[in-house]
Amino acid sequence: MGGEQMSQNYQQDLDNEITELYLNYQKHNDSKNVFAFSRTPTTFISSMVLCYLIAGILDAVWLGGINFIFMFAFWVCFVLLSVWLYTKYSGEYAEIGEYIDYFADVIWNNGFQPVYSKCLRSAMRSVLGHTKVE
Repeated sequence: MGGEQMSQNYQQDLDNEITELYLNYQKHNDSKNVFAFSRTPTTFISSMVLCYLIAGILDAVWLGGINFIFMFAFWVCFVLLSVWLYTKYSGEYAEIGEYIDYFADVIWNNGFQPVYSKCLRSAMRSVLGHTKVE
């Protein structure tokens, strides 16, 4: 019924359509992942708050030289967050936005995640240590 050539053409069209549908499904599914989208701003805002607090404490004890380092890190995070917001909402310079996402992931995975995991483990030990197991 149409021969081998017709079957190959149909198979190729079917494979292309399935691949396209899969890619669209994957993009749609990734867009629903809220934390993946909010990880970069969360990381940079947390870094900004932390740097600002440390700089304030250092300024209070007259360590202005070290204070400069933390205020510089604060402004770097602010600029990176601003550029990231521009790239996400304008759609321009998407590659720069990806680099900023990667940098935020490195900060999150090597800085905040270990501290968060340690605090969570400590809290769980505290809660489980004070409960009666029957």
